[in-house]
Amino acid sequence: MNHDDERPGVSENGLDIRAAAERHACSRNTIYNLIKKGTLPSELIVVAGRDGRRVRKHLIKVEDLDAAFSTEAQDRHVAAIRAAAPPFTEEQRARLAVLLNPGTRR
Repeated sequence: MNHDDERPGVSENGLDIRAAAERHACSRNTIYNLIKKGTLPSELIVVAGRDGRRVRKHLIKVEDLDAAFSTEAQDRHVAAIRAAAPPFTEEQRARLAVLLNPGTRR
């Protein structure tokens, strides 16, 4: 048995919504909404709840969860924009210095 099996919400098949939200420091509603929109795949299973009644749970693969929260594509897009942008002219630098310096009046 691995250490993940000792934590509630974690199984060999994946994480439940609560564990997924804790992993990425977001709300359970965020995870549920990603599942509902189809952005985050999950497996719906039926398990025994705390009081013995059957409950439905979404199980999410860790790889799918990490991919949904990945900023890799965004980082590549920003890098491409920065690479294509021309450098500031001296006049632009001077104007920015005036705007961003709190002690300078316009």
